[in-house]
Amino acid sequence: MKKIFELLIGTNNKGKLKEIKALLPKHIKIYSTLDFKIKSPIENGKSFDDNSILKSKYFSKKTSLPCLADDSGLEIDILDKAPGIYSARWGGKNSDFKKAIKKVYRELNKKDKNWKTSLLELMQKWKIKEDDLKKRKRMLLNMGALHLQEKL
Repeated sequence: MKKIFELLIGTNNKGKLKEIKALLPKHIKIYSTLDFKIKSPIENGKSFDDNSILKSKYFSKKTSLPCLADDSGLEIDILDKAPGIYSARWGGKNSDFKKAIKKVYRELNKKDKNWKTSLLELMQKWKIKEDDLKKRKRMLLNMGALHLQEKL
């Protein structure tokens, strides 16, 4: 594999861009899809891996740069891993986070009316501090798939 001096991060999410950029060596010139005003492709893969590959190839082809792209989502065991790769779609046309979370709550309530109590009891049992909870949440949200596409 060739040494990389320039890299496109295949996301329009400023938060993800910042997190990924912080993990990379400082000598690499980082670009964002926002720098090129490229919208994300339709994510129609059957897995996080499929979608990360789809995005990295798409952005690499559009810019002629190697591209690192990811895909992630929320998987809830009691909901049979839903929403999974459809997480953003649960927020509707505009990917409204509040709307998506309301749908998650509705679906959880259909499965188990006591899910909130169980979660609070578990947190108290583990004595999770708020900072630890934020770190764990960030870690879990970042456990999606990553794919690096070299120049096409």
